[in-house]
Amino acid sequence: MAIVISCPHCQRTLHLPEGCDGLAAKCPSCGSDFIVPGNKPATVTAAVCPVLAPVVGAVTISDVERARMASERTALADLELHIRLTEARRRRQRQATRLSTLQLFRSGRTALDHTVGRVGGFFLALTIGASLLVLLVSLFSPSAFGYFATITIGLILSGLAYVPFSFFPEDNALGPMIAQQSAKLASASVVYEQLTAEAADMHEKLTAAQDEYQRLKTAFESRLQWLRTCQWEGMTGANFENFLIKVFEERGYFVERTGRVGDQGVDLIVDREGSRVAIQAKGYPGTQVGNAAVQQVHAGMSFYRCQATAVITNSQFTPSARALAESTGCKLIDKSQILDLIEGRIVV
Repeated sequence: MAIVISCPHCQRTLHLPEGCDGLAAKCPSCGSDFIVPGNKPATVTAAVCPVLAPVVGAVTISDVERARMASERTALADLELHIRLTEARRRRQRQATRLSTLQLFRSGRTALDHTVGRVGGFFLALTIGASLLVLLVSLFSPSAFGYFATITIGLILSGLAYVPFSFFPEDNALGPMIAQQSAKLASASVVYEQLTAEAADMHEKLTAAQDEYQRLKTAFESRLQWLRTCQWEGMTGANFENFLIKVFEERGYFVERTGRVGDQGVDLIVDREGSRVAIQAKGYPGTQVGNAAVQQVHAGMSFYRCQATAVITNSQFTPSARALAESTGCKLIDKSQILDLIEGRIVV
């Protein structure tokens, strides 16, 4: 069970294992050294008391990955919905343009019928179209033939534009077409409004998913930072085992402690995706670990029905230990690789 105290320098809340009374500790927040208060006499020569990772819920790397995948799925769904929304917006705009064109035809024909008439409008359109085209071409000082050709083209284009405007579609068909087009526009508007509401709802879900991912990631990274900065280099015995338990749990392993008596050379058993690994933890700061550790954990592998073995130390291994480990397939992790183990760059 952990004890909770405040750093005497920065007042940061620290979690320490029981039995740290009188031992030295370093605050991972401000980096200051202090002596853990308690009933035991203070000493700075005893083993360093490790600072445990804070418990923030039950967040593991698996939780973070699930939240990340959920956030990515929601982002993909949000993107697909926005594509549909863009298509619906364009469809509504096309329907609105068609309706406006039909309404313009009807209002224009009504205006012609009450003024100059359709035929008068035809000659008026020819005159205006040809005149505008002549004015435009005159900027280039064309020849007499050029003016003649320009007037001819203007008359043809004006006539081609005016005939559909005045006579096609027929007047008796224009009303039903406008009604039909109004219905299409209304239907397109309904779809667009529905997608707009769905997009707003999806945006809220995406924001919530991203916030949840960031929350879990921050909590996980906070605990990783404690593991990075706690004084694992000076840990011995059970303290080093506790540290490794925290590391493996953070990386999504199920960890089983064998016990201190009759452990058959195996301190921890870690399991992820059905692969059991027997681990011997050697908290031996300043002392090299020999091949006896490799022999012991290899012997205990079958007893605990494990598929692989590893020896982890905050020190170094002797050449004979490395040679034996290579021949038996035992993974060795020394102090130079502990940070890689914490970060998940090394798996057992």
